[in-house]
Amino acid sequence: MKRNENTRSPGPLEMAILEILWRQGASTARAVHDALSRERTLAYSTVLTVLRRMEAKGTLSRRKVSRSHVYEARTDKSSYRMSSVSDLLARFFSGSPRKLIAHLVEERKISAKELAKIEDLIAQQKSKKRR
Repeated sequence: MKRNENTRSPGPLEMAILEILWRQGASTARAVHDALSRERTLAYSTVLTVLRRMEAKGTLSRRKVSRSHVYEARTDKSSYRMSSVSDLLARFFSGSPRKLIAHLVEERKISAKELAKIEDLIAQQKSKKRR
C-alpha cells in the first residue's frame, strides 16, 4: 500500500486490527472480533464496520470464502512501517533522519541502555558502508 499526504494514519482500533491480521494472516471478521475481544469489549458490528472502512481505504483486501468474507492486510508490517516512517520524516522533519533522532534524544527520556543500542546500530551501519 502506497501512502500519500492525504492518507490519514490509522487509529488505535485500525492498528489493532492490522496487528491481528499480520499475526494471524487472512482472517474472517469473526476471527478478528474474537482476537480483539481478548483485549477490549467491542460489538461485532463495530469491528465489521471498521474492516469495511479499511477495505474502502485500500488498507485491507476482502475475498469471499464459502459464506464468509476473509480480510487481509494489503501490505506486510515491515513495508507499512517503512512507509509510515518515511511519511513522518517528510511531514514533520523535512525528510531528515538527523532531525527525527535529535527530536527523540532531546524531547524523550531515552535510557542509557537504549542509547547504547542506538550507538551500536550506528556503528554497524558505519562498518557496512566502509566495506
